[in-house]
Amino acid sequence: MYIYRCELALMEATFFSSREISATYQTEPLIGNIALAYAFGFCQAPYSNDGTIHYREHLAALNEQGVYVTPATVVGEPRFTMGQFNAQPDAYWYAMGAGSLVTRPDGGWAESKGKAWWLRYPDGRRPKVGAENRP
Repeated sequence: MYIYRCELALMEATFFSSREISATYQTEPLIGNIALAYAFGFCQAPYSNDGTIHYREHLAALNEQGVYVTPATVVGEPRFTMGQFNAQPDAYWYAMGAGSLVTRPDGGWAESKGKAWWLRYPDGRRPKVGAENRP
C-alpha cells in the first residue's frame, strides 16, 4: 500500500456547502474525498447535471485500482465565510412561485392558477413551472 500526503494552499475561498438554509450556506473546515477526487482529475463529470448522482460510475476506475482519496482537513485555525445566494433573476418581470421564481419567456407570457404557474410560448407549448436544482 502506498500513502501519498500533500499540502494544498488555497488561493481563494473554497465553496463547499455543508449546510444550506434557504439562500444561506455554511462551510465546514474540510474538503470531502469525492470532491478531491474530481478536483485532482481522477474522475470527470459534465458541468451540468440533471440531478442524477453518478459517483458510482465516475469513481469505478479508482475503486478498481484500489485508490482511495481521504478527505482534506485544515491545518491550523480555520477561517469561515458565511454567504448568501442572490436567488432573484435579472429579468424585467418575475414572480414568486411555489418553490420557484417565474420569469416570462421571450415572446411568451406566464400565467398563474392558484399557487401553480404555467409558461406560454409562441409555439403553443405550455409547461408548468417547477423548482430546479441547476442553472
